[in-house]
Amino acid sequence: MAPRLAEKFFACHLSTGDMLRAVVSSNSELGKKVKKVMDAGQLVSDDLVVELIDNSLSKPECKDGFLLDGFPRTIVQAEKITGEPLIRRSDDNEEALKKRLDAYHKQTEPLVDYYKKRGIHTAVDASKSPNDVFRAVVDAFSRAKCKDRVFFASQ
Repeated sequence: MAPRLAEKFFACHLSTGDMLRAVVSSNSELGKKVKKVMDAGQLVSDDLVVELIDNSLSKPECKDGFLLDGFPRTIVQAEKITGEPLIRRSDDNEEALKKRLDAYHKQTEPLVDYYKKRGIHTAVDASKSPNDVFRAVVDAFSRAKCKDRVFFASQ
């Protein structure tokens, strides 16, 4: 969905998942640390994720607008910033999933209230067909009142 929205709005698509997988694939020391965190089903630190986003925002293709995919995942991340093939990842297991869901409920779910309080939240029923969801998101973006072209998507 996010790549399609980025194309529709001529926005740079910034996927934190893609960025983190690239860091892990680099097999650097940082990549090894990130892999360990992800394999344990934990969220990568807010500081690292924000740094990845900040570095990507300096790309020329992002100067006219960008879509953040998988970001923010925590209120801390939100405050700091106010199409990958399907593969089996090493953190795709029951234990890691339970930890990720727990982290989601504790850290990410509160973002709904955070954005609602600021009047910038629109719920979209993602159980509909992809085309219906796309139309609903495009409609929400069209109604949005923002001075910057910054969009958020969650996979």
